[in-house]
Amino acid sequence: MKNIFFVVITFFFYWTTPALVGQISKNTQLSLITCGSGEELYSSFGHSALWFYDRSTGLDRIYNYGTFDFNTPNFYSKFVQGRLPYALDVSNMNNFMQTYYYEQRLVKQQVLALDSMQKKKIFDYLENNLLPENKYYHYDFFYDNCSTRLRDLLEKCTDNQISWQNDQENAISMRQLLNPGVKNMPWTTFGFYLTLGNVTDQEATTRTKMFLPDHLFEAINAATLAGKPLVNITKPIFVPENPSVVKPSPITPIVVFTILLIGIVIVTAYEIKTGRYHNWVDNVLFVAVGMFGIFLTWLWLGTDHKATKINMNILWALPIFVLFPLISKRIKLQEIEKWIVGVSLVILILVFFSFALIQEFHVAARIIMLILIIRLFKKLYLNYKLQKSDV
Repeated sequence: MKNIFFVVITFFFYWTTPALVGQISKNTQLSLITCGSGEELYSSFGHSALWFYDRSTGLDRIYNYGTFDFNTPNFYSKFVQGRLPYALDVSNMNNFMQTYYYEQRLVKQQVLALDSMQKKKIFDYLENNLLPENKYYHYDFFYDNCSTRLRDLLEKCTDNQISWQNDQENAISMRQLLNPGVKNMPWTTFGFYLTLGNVTDQEATTRTKMFLPDHLFEAINAATLAGKPLVNITKPIFVPENPSVVKPSPITPIVVFTILLIGIVIVTAYEIKTGRYHNWVDNVLFVAVGMFGIFLTWLWLGTDHKATKINMNILWALPIFVLFPLISKRIKLQEIEKWIVGVSLVILILVFFSFALIQEFHVAARIIMLILIIRLFKKLYLNYKLQKSDV
C-alpha cells in the first residue's frame, strides 16, 4: 500500500496541472501496469494499474484501485469485518514506482491497442471515479479488486468487444490459484485453507482468474479487440537485480501437527494401558478447537467477507467442543457427553474420508481431525469402562 505522502503529491500534481488533464490524443499511450509479488502478505499476489502517458503534453497519470486510509475510524474492526472502504488512487509514474524500487519488485507494461475515443472514455471514467463521492468501493478479494476493476472497465469502455481466449490449462479452483503466491508461506497457506469457505472451491474460468494481476496480464496478452491483438507492446519497466523472495520456513503446519499427533498417540496409549487419564489434554484440545469453530462461525455469519461463507471446516472444528470440560466434570451429564462424543465422531469420520466431496481441506487440518478422532475414541472407551464397572 502506498504511503500517504504519495497521495499528497498526487493532489499537488493534479491541481497544479489542470491544462494537462483530459488531453487525450492519438499520441497518448494507455498501458496496463502489472507489478510482481512482494515479501509482505498484502503484496503476495502483485498489483495492477492503468497508466496514461503522453510526452507531448506532459500527461502522466497512473490509476490503481486498492488503497485504503489507515486513519479510517474503527480501521481494524472494519478491516476484519470486510467493511473497510477501498479507494481509487492516482499518481504519476515516478511516485508510483518508488515502492517497487524499494521492495525490488518486477514491474512490466502492456501498451494497449485502443483508439483515442476508447482511451478518452476510460480516462473520463477514471477521473469521475476520483471524485470523493465515487472513489470508494466495497472491496472483495476474488470479485472486486485492483485487477477485476480494470478488467471490467476495459470491457465497458470498449463496448464489450474484447474477446478473451479460453484458458486451456487443467481445471483449477479459485483456492488453488492462491497457492503459487504463498508457496513459501506455509502458515499463510494453512490459514487460507482454514478460513476460506467452499465458494472458493468452484472451478475458475478464464475471466474469474483475472482477480490475480498475473492472470490479468496473461489474459490481456492473449485477448483481441475487434479481431486484432489488444496489446501493441509488452515490455519491462523495472527488473530488479535482487528480486524480492520469501524464504520458506522449515517449521510448517504439517510438521507441527504431525509431531502433535505422535505425542497424542503416545499419551493415549499410555492412558489406556495404565488407566491414568489426563483430562487436561482433552480440555485444552477441545476448547482450542471449539473456540476456533466459534471464530469460523463469526467469519461466516458476522462479517461481509463472501469468501468465508459456507466454510465446511466447521464440521470438524465444532463450537460445541468448548463444553467438553464442563460436561466431563458433571456425572449427571454423562449421557449427554456420550451423545455428543458419538455424533462428533461420526461427523469427523465422514469429513475425514470424504473431504474431496465437501471442500478441499489442508493436510494439516486432516491431521488435526485424526487427533480429534483418537481422543474421541478414547472418551468412548472410557465411558464404556465406567459403564461396565457400574454393572
